[in-house]
Amino acid sequence: LLVGLQPMLLATGTIVNIDIALIFGTTLFFWSALRLIEKPSPLNHLLTLISLSIAFLGKAPGIAFVPVVIAIYLYLLQGKYQFSFKKIVYFGFYFGALLLILFLSFAPDTLLTTFLNLGGNSKFVSPLQSILTYLDKTLGVDALLRTHASYWGNFGWLDTKINDTLLTFLWILEVLAWFGAILFLLSKKTLSYLPNKRVVILSISLLLFLQLAIRFYDWRIFDTVGKIVIGAPGRYFLPTIVPYFLLLVTGFGFLFTKNRAQFTLLLKTLSLGMLLLSMYAVFNVIIPRYYL
Repeated sequence: LLVGLQPMLLATGTIVNIDIALIFGTTLFFWSALRLIEKPSPLNHLLTLISLSIAFLGKAPGIAFVPVVIAIYLYLLQGKYQFSFKKIVYFGFYFGALLLILFLSFAPDTLLTTFLNLGGNSKFVSPLQSILTYLDKTLGVDALLRTHASYWGNFGWLDTKINDTLLTFLWILEVLAWFGAILFLLSKKTLSYLPNKRVVILSISLLLFLQLAIRFYDWRIFDTVGKIVIGAPGRYFLPTIVPYFLLLVTGFGFLFTKNRAQFTLLLKTLSLGMLLLSMYAVFNVIIPRYYL
C-alpha cells in the first residue's frame, strides 16, 4: 500500500511506457534475490536470473543489476566453500564475463546501441573533461531538487508539480530515514521486527547501481550533444521504489520504534500519509491543471 500509492508511480503506471517493465523486473529481482540469499535452491537461482533478464529486456539500465548478481553469488560461495580472496576475484571475473556475453547475445541490438549511444562523436577534448562537466551540471543543488520533485510528483511534461513546501518536508523525512538506516547498519543491534541487515545492504546496492546506470546513459547523450538533453527525471529511479521504501521504513523503525506493535503502527501511519499525498496530488494538482 505504501509503495502503490506513491503519486509519481501512480501517474507513470497510467501511461503506456517501458518504465513499468523495468519497475516490474526490478521488484521481482529484489524479491527473488532475497529468497536466493536466504535459501539458494534451484528455483530461486532460476527466478533471480529470469527477473534479471526481465529488468534488462524491459529497459537497458536493468543491466546495472548484473554486478549485484555477481556479488550475491560470491557471497553464497564464500559462505559455503570459504574460498580465498584470489578465488573469489577469479570467479567474479569469469561469472561476470559469462553473464555479459549471454546478455549481449540475446539482447536486441537497438537496446544496447541506444543505451551506449554508439557511433556518436564526443563534443569534448577528453572523457575526463566530459565527465567533470557533466557532474558539475547534474549534481548541483538545483538539478538534484528537480530530480527529487519529479520522483514524488512533477506531472505532465515536468511542468505540474506538487507544492514546494511539501517537497521540502518529504526531503527532510527522507534524510532522517537515511540517517536511521545507516545507524541501524552500523549498530550491533538485531531487531526482530526490522528487516535483516543483508536486506538493507541489498537495497542500497540496487539503488546505487541503478543510479550509476541512469547517470551513465545521461552522460553518453551529454557527451555527444554537448548539453543536458534528458537529465535525470525522478521517475527513472522508480524501478527501485520497493527497496528504497524498505530502506526508509527501516530507518524510521530504528529511530522511533521499540517493538513490533510500534513498528506496525508506524507502517500504518506512513501508508495513511501516502494516501493523503496521493489524494492531494490528484485533486489539488492534476485535476486543476488538466481538467478545470
